[in-house]
This record gives sequence, C-alpha cells and structure tokens, in this order.
Amino acid sequence: MVLVHGKGADVSETFRAADAVHRAGLPALAITYRGDVGAVPDPSGRYGYGTTEWADLQAALDCARAHGAKQVQLYGVSMGASIIAETLTRDPQPGFVGGSCSTRRCSTCSMP
Repeated sequence: MVLVHGKGADVSETFRAADAVHRAGLPALAITYRGDVGAVPDPSGRYGYGTTEWADLQAALDCARAHGAKQVQLYGVSMGASIIAETLTRDPQPGFVGGSCSTRRCSTCSMP
C-alpha cells in the first residue's frame, strides 16, 4: 500500500494506517512530496493540490513496480487523496493500482 499524507502534515500522519497494513502482513510505502520539509520545493513555492504533486506519487509507483510490486493499493489523507485522484486521472494504471481509499484528517478518530 502506498500512503500519501495531507497538506501541512508530514509522512508520520500515515503511520497508524501503515501499522495496520504491516499487521495484516502487507508492505507499506509512506511517501513525501514536493513542498514537504526536506523535499524539493515546487518552483511556484505553492501547493498544487495534486496538479504538481502527482509526479511524486507517480515516481513512488514506478519505484514500487521496479522493485517487484505486481499491484498496489493507494491510501490518501486529505490533500493526499487529491494527489491520488490527479495521478489516476493522468494514468489510471489498470491492473497495477488495485484500488484506493481516502480519509479526512480527524483529531478525534482512532485512525487517520
């Protein structure tokens, strides 16, 4: 499963979901994208809400495929869901992306 965090958060936002994925015996990849602390900034200095960040998710998908993944699931939180939607709009990747789910950021939820 490839996990994509929301705007203003960092990759740790997806760690609870990653833990559940690992407990199920599956691999998880939590990504960062342009504009994150420590990542390459977008040339505009702004978030693209998926219109620029999709390339970073695409790079993660390409990496997963290059390392032997036959199929992935996608999980996005808030803006992460927008990044997933933009990526799949540009390249639906039939057969490789098996599904996706998303959630809003919720401070009172037991899961992200």
